[in-house]
Amino acid sequence: MSSSKKRPQKSSSSSSKKQRAGADEEARLVDALSEKKPTRKEIESTEPGGAPTVIERTLPSFFDFYPRVKRAYDSLKKKGPAAARLELLRACETVLTTGNADAMGKLVKAALAGEAGDAAAPIDVDADGADDDATFRWQADGGSAGWMDFDDASNAVAERARKSGATETRFVNQYGSYTLKLDFMVQVNTHTGTTRPVRYVS
Repeated sequence: MSSSKKRPQKSSSSSSKKQRAGADEEARLVDALSEKKPTRKEIESTEPGGAPTVIERTLPSFFDFYPRVKRAYDSLKKKGPAAARLELLRACETVLTTGNADAMGKLVKAALAGEAGDAAAPIDVDADGADDDATFRWQADGGSAGWMDFDDASNAVAERARKSGATETRFVNQYGSYTLKLDFMVQVNTHTGTTRPVRYVS
């Protein structure tokens, strides 16, 4: 009776290991970029012996702060390869560690090219092809209220920034003080951190 040789069990291929590692890294990065951090601040009372005022709020997540990034990631989940999603998420992590958003901006623009609701979509005006003398109406996403027009003064500030090629400007209106980030097409309330998508239309 001949002894049968045991075949060595096949180990997982390196490609499947890479896929698992990539999936784990993607999950870790998505969790980190989705995290909303609570913050608590005590303000001393101006009255002797008075109780301090406590302000508690939750800081927006990275995805809240950059809604176009979240839309780009969701778009890549539907139609893009895992490698493209991971590249985008790594670029986001670079923003957190270095503040440099150049790579992230390019990847977001590529992922959302031509998609409805994005700054590059037909509903908005292409800044590269726009007449320098043209003036556009800026709007903020008001959620259930729809797209809401900037007031005239804020619109003028936004237009000056657009025409000068600036990536960021500030304006104040009846609702508060805002930073307008033209590279990511969002407005950020400088007091609350609330971020809303913006666009400009003819």
